[in-house]
Amino acid sequence: MRFLKHLFDRNRLWAAQMLEQDPQFFQKLVAQQTPEYL
Repeated sequence: MRFLKHLFDRNRLWAAQMLEQDPQFFQKLVAQQTPEYL
């Protein structure tokens, strides 16, 4: 279970860094997604 906590902690850190570099990063990423099924 400690591994998952570490994984999620690192993911939050990565997401924060991406937003710091480009505040629109996730909006741009979402705009590229076109799933056939939701």
